[in-house]
Amino acid sequence: MLTAMSFNILDGAEGTGPENTSTVRLDAIVELIESQKPDLLVLCECNGFEQHGSRRLHEVEQHLGMQGSMAVAATGYHVAIFARDATWVSAKPLHGFYHAALRAKLVMQGEPVTVVGAHLCPFSAQLRLVEAEILANEARADERVILMGDLNSLSPLDDTREILDAMPPRYQVRHRGASEHADTRALEVLMKAGFIDLADRHDAREYTCSTSLVPAPSKSPLRIDYILATPLLARHSQSFAVCRGPVAEQASDHYAVVAAFD
Repeated sequence: MLTAMSFNILDGAEGTGPENTSTVRLDAIVELIESQKPDLLVLCECNGFEQHGSRRLHEVEQHLGMQGSMAVAATGYHVAIFARDATWVSAKPLHGFYHAALRAKLVMQGEPVTVVGAHLCPFSAQLRLVEAEILANEARADERVILMGDLNSLSPLDDTREILDAMPPRYQVRHRGASEHADTRALEVLMKAGFIDLADRHDAREYTCSTSLVPAPSKSPLRIDYILATPLLARHSQSFAVCRGPVAEQASDHYAVVAAFD
């Protein structure tokens, strides 16, 4: 069995108020991750993980017993991939992203696996489409590829009309662009390229943002965190879930998503 997990940890686990110091949040993040025991992990918003000799990155590695690699973003919103009991063949940042994307080629349980972690632009549907077109090149049908991260994109599989209508105009523009309808082109490009949405495969298309950590009355619940896989890997998927509960509510403004493969 192999377990994969994706988690946007909000501003590098820095505190969000007097009762939410960075130590408290990091403890909650680690507790939530350890409860799922992932073999593969993508973390978005690893802000500050590169500072002081990558101290925070190494702390997370030690807490989880996993080895990590990180793509540093000019925006400061870095993306990291962690793996347990894996042989690392390569780890390379992908270029052309508002935040960051990272591709790691691994050997796990004797089989080659490619993991892509990505955090797409939160502000522009058009920029997300460009980023998705870059990621579509990773959908190699003859390889086991898993794409995880905060894609900040709505899916054509979801009915989001009422959710979008309830948003203030400045948030609607992020997900509608110039259209009156939800802009789902980024996910459409990825699915047309061959990626399979594991939440849909297991009938678990639940919202992933936001939790109660950061009150956001102007935002509607959205499904924007994904685990996608090429058919060669997706056919081995056994489950998909959104990680909820008390710990999740204090760990981040996003819920983590997790998938298991046989």
